[in-house]
Amino acid sequence: MPTLRLFTFVLVFFIFYSCKTDADRIETAKKTVEIFVKDLDLKNQKSIDKTYPKFNKIGKYWILSNFKINDAKIDGSEITVYGTYKKGNQIEKPIMFVLVESGSNYVIIKSKGLTAYYESEVYDFLINLGCITDESDDLMIHEECSKREYTYESTIEALKSGIESKVSIDNSNLSSNSGYYVSGNLLLTNNSDFEIPSSCYSIDIGFINSRTQTGVDKQPVQGINPTIQPHQTISIPITYVPINGGNKCGGIFAITNTIPLKRILNNMILNLNWDCSKIDNVSELN
Repeated sequence: MPTLRLFTFVLVFFIFYSCKTDADRIETAKKTVEIFVKDLDLKNQKSIDKTYPKFNKIGKYWILSNFKINDAKIDGSEITVYGTYKKGNQIEKPIMFVLVESGSNYVIIKSKGLTAYYESEVYDFLINLGCITDESDDLMIHEECSKREYTYESTIEALKSGIESKVSIDNSNLSSNSGYYVSGNLLLTNNSDFEIPSSCYSIDIGFINSRTQTGVDKQPVQGINPTIQPHQTISIPITYVPINGGNKCGGIFAITNTIPLKRILNNMILNLNWDCSKIDNVSELN
């Protein structure tokens, strides 16, 4: 009799479990994701690791502010939950979680959009090279970006230095006006093969401070810098730049914003049809 009761109980449980609808499964998966997002905010590490066993392998991650679920789909044993969250400037960003059943619960086996590398500059760089694709999940994105980040940064720095070294400045039209202020015109020539966007660079007037004798001081040139085309010479008007009794004045060109260089680098890669196998040669592009 006890054996019969046990068999009946197991049979009823199996029938009940087997009758779970897709809607039930999706609802459970959604709740699992919502709990995970709350645990992230609370830094409840024990629960995080239980819900997403590979979470500690994706490195730094975004806090999912204003998270909401937009959709969920079933594909065999996997359920994909799609959502959005807001970060920093309040722009909505997409995020995705893939879950499978584990006993009576669901666990997250992969995600996309959670790692801090997602949609970063190095991410875009590796997408263009094909080292990662639109199908890559957070774990793969973290692994590739962390491995290649130095290559990306050194390439940008090499591109920056290369362009700076190919910009020449003609100071012959500058006047120091008794050492109190500088006026006149600076002639800048872009001898590189790249356009230099207006938001990319700054111009200072450098001078020897005859009072402190501390070396070269500098004062910024105010105004909006024009975009400089490859092999173009432009004239920058200098109306009044105080130099505090200095002498031996001259213009100083520097790239101060490397973000526009990302577009230059990506265009170079696309034009050359390079792929991930060439990544060790990227620093030679400039």
